[in-house]
Order: sequence, then C-alpha cells, then structure tokens
Amino acid sequence: MRYDILVLRALVRLSARGASLDVTNLLARVGGEASDVRASLRRLDAAGLVVRSSQESARLTFEGLTAGIAASRSAHEGQRPRVRLRTRSTDAPVPIRGRASKPSRSERAA
Repeated sequence: MRYDILVLRALVRLSARGASLDVTNLLARVGGEASDVRASLRRLDAAGLVVRSSQESARLTFEGLTAGIAASRSAHEGQRPRVRLRTRSTDAPVPIRGRASKPSRSERAA
C-alpha cells in the first residue's frame, strides 16, 4: 500500500508538469521494478483513482488527484492530514433563508 501512495504522488507531480504518465517516468520517480509499477497502477485503477489507458500509461481521476494531493501535502509536512469538522453546539434545526423562513400572513397577524 505504501508503494501505491508513492506512485499516486508521482502521478500528481508528473501531471502537474504536463509529463506523460507512463511506467518509465514513474520508475524514475519511485524506483523499483516495472512490474511493481504496473501492479500498483492496477490496484489504483481498481480503487477508482486512475484510469489505465494502456498497459504502460494511466491518467488520474478527480478522486485520484485529490487523494494524491492530500497524500503529498501530509508527507511534505511530515504530519497526518488535518481535518476539522465543524459541528453545531445544539441540535436545533438550521433556519432556511428565503421565502420558507418568512412568517406567513396569518402568523404575522397573530
């Protein structure tokens, strides 16, 4: 799995530079054997992160691009990705803006 993340990060870097996303360029980035890169591309394709156009090349999907950027940033910073969930302190329904939130005439008369 670690090798797949390295390949995904390399795909993001290569696509940002406009380079072709083939096995030879990936090998220059991540090292290893060509069969390892092809196997990684198969796993990333099965996960929906890349689409393989041939045995030797691939292209990133939107999900692959976002996952690769997140992996690159967290590795670059040496930290795990920061995720902050914003939650409300109460369970009260959130008011809807617009016509639905305005009181009706009968409610205004009362």
